[in-house]
Amino acid sequence: NKSESFQQQLTDALQVKYTQPDSARRRLLQLLQEHWRNPDNEALRNILVELSQFTADVKHQQQTLHFAKRAILLCDTQRHQDDLSTLYKNIGSLYAQQARYPESMEARTKAIWYARSKPLAVARIEHDMANIVVTMGNIPRALNYYKRSLQTAVAYGDSQLWACALLNIGQLIEGKDDFTYSDSGLQVAQKFKLYDILYTGIINKSSALAINGRPKEALLLLTAADTLNQYTGIAARLGLKVREIRGTAYAGLGQYKRAEELLLSSLDSGNVLHLMSSLKQLRNLYVQQGDFKKALHTADQLQGLLDSVGGQDARLRTIASELIYSNARQSKELAQNKLAMFKKEMTIKTRNIWIGIITAAACVLFTIIILLRRAYRQRQKIQIAEQMNLQLMARIAGEEQERKRISQELHDGIGGILSAAKMSLSAVDSVSQEQMVKYEQGIGLLDEAFDELRQTAHNLSPHILQNKGLIPTLTDYCAKTAEAQHIDIRLQTLGQLSELDQEKALTTYRIIQELIQNVVKHSGASTAMVQLSYKEGHLDITVDDNGRGLLQRAGEEGIGMDNIRNRVAALGGHMDIDSQPGEGTTVYINI
Repeated sequence: NKSESFQQQLTDALQVKYTQPDSARRRLLQLLQEHWRNPDNEALRNILVELSQFTADVKHQQQTLHFAKRAILLCDTQRHQDDLSTLYKNIGSLYAQQARYPESMEARTKAIWYARSKPLAVARIEHDMANIVVTMGNIPRALNYYKRSLQTAVAYGDSQLWACALLNIGQLIEGKDDFTYSDSGLQVAQKFKLYDILYTGIINKSSALAINGRPKEALLLLTAADTLNQYTGIAARLGLKVREIRGTAYAGLGQYKRAEELLLSSLDSGNVLHLMSSLKQLRNLYVQQGDFKKALHTADQLQGLLDSVGGQDARLRTIASELIYSNARQSKELAQNKLAMFKKEMTIKTRNIWIGIITAAACVLFTIIILLRRAYRQRQKIQIAEQMNLQLMARIAGEEQERKRISQELHDGIGGILSAAKMSLSAVDSVSQEQMVKYEQGIGLLDEAFDELRQTAHNLSPHILQNKGLIPTLTDYCAKTAEAQHIDIRLQTLGQLSELDQEKALTTYRIIQELIQNVVKHSGASTAMVQLSYKEGHLDITVDDNGRGLLQRAGEEGIGMDNIRNRVAALGGHMDIDSQPGEGTTVYINI
């Protein structure tokens, strides 16, 4: 009955996965919380696999990546190959959105290995890999992936993959007058009524026509695209792109005012790539009109946008290269026009040539100075970051040394005094009947003080960590804290935690110790769950409670949370907190 109830709840959540993704994710998180407290690895794996599918939401990308990695730990290599393929594919998608392209390719390669017995699944993954390779600038390799995907799609009759592969190949290899692959892709999409793909393909082809001097054909295609609006859900999202294409086409027809209005209305600060494209076309329009003041202003905007992204994305670097080439080509055309106009005036011609040479030299020098300055600033940032990390690690090491010293002084100093006091009292030969009760109370208080002192010294410098390792130390600490504070604290571990070196084990112990103290002091919780997993150099820590949740606002965290963040940062890790008032708190740490 429990299994049937779980399956029903999972089915209910997945039914609204595409129509109400936020609602579906909340239901899955509720199921996940229930199965964390009552572990069932099969159910937990199913939930985590489904949660790993939510890759589009930027706010939850880090948490989604954490869920995917946890699910991999619960998969059996032989039994769960489909799940492993799905998980690595989702991880690849998350890495791609974060511009971590080599890691994305590595994850998708693993996904292909687990899906090797299913040609269509492999073809879809290779198609996604081709998109990444295009972004990285390796066109021949991308074409190889697209063509393999196309062959498999045709062989197995996957119309969607078939159409997408044809259109993508066309975008890479087709020129001004050759749209063989694109037209074939549009025919496939039309035949199988794949309206989203058909609409996107028409938009891409009309853009190529407008840019390559065929504006009338571009406008005709856009008119055809308008008839598809009622069948597709992506028309609204591509509205600004359509305006940009119309503006480019009208500029080609010489209708500059209308073109300018459309291009200005297409500027979208939320999409960097689209904004670059629109600014480029707007700059070209002003050059065509001879309005060099506006052209220069637009070029400055474009350069500022390129500077703001810092060249971190290979795709943006490719676009920057294209813009530089475009600028050079237009400068050449302008120079030829001027030479034709003033070919009879040799003196002015010579002066203009020298001005061009000096200006070019000044631009080259200015560019070199900017590049050197940018490289110097980057080196400075790296040095400052390394210095801060060293200072942080030194401070943590100093804290541990001071804890050890205080622990030794407490044990050897005050502990010795308490032992001596007890021995002196115990040496008393006789005590009157009236004083016996007070005498025994005094002995009992000394015992309690000595026990409390030993526990404090142990927490300051846990010798059991050095002698027996991290898991026994945490087990002992959780048990004693649970007994002293009357709270149910459970500890679950997974993986070879014994492989952690002494320094990382001690830092991990301090992090969990501080998190448990936060639960005890501030949450009002009755139960808490501590989970550790370690595999292939990745350490995951999760501490979950059923308390009142975090109430403080951002920037008002206490010293304890600040210490935790410092220790996580010293290990190069990342921490997320998921908390709602009255619904408990979950802390995720990935190192």
